[in-house]
Amino acid sequence: MSCDEIDMDHIPVQECATTCEIQQRIYEKWDSSDEREWFSDMKYCIDDASCGDIADGECYDDELYIW
Repeated sequence: MSCDEIDMDHIPVQECATTCEIQQRIYEKWDSSDEREWFSDMKYCIDDASCGDIADGECYDDELYIW
């Protein structure tokens, strides 16, 4: 949330965190879910990546974010 390379002005931090938690809870309810694994991998990627890597889309997964 503190990356200068990423424009987050339009999404409040709390809204971002809440949306992430909701998405995770949905995947956890599914019996068999590739999305659950992909979402976990994406969160690890974001945690390990630099701001520049994230801005370049290194952790973006179009299976999770179709917009």
